[in-house]
Amino acid sequence: TALGSAALIAWTQYDHARALLCLGRPGDLYRIRMLLAAAREGAVKLGMCGIEIGAARLLEASTTIVPVPV
Repeated sequence: TALGSAALIAWTQYDHARALLCLGRPGDLYRIRMLLAAAREGAVKLGMCGIEIGAARLLEASTTIVPVPV
């Protein structure tokens, strides 16, 4: 259904942004912020509070990139 695919898109955008954050490449910052904004917007429309809150928190924290040690 259209509603199901919209939810999947929001989850995918959120997870993609998180993966990029973990890589810690400074050139990805713009893409990360666009993905998080889109995920948050979709989550708000669908009432997906977990994604909405997670994306909002990451947006606030993603002004700079700090690589995560592996």
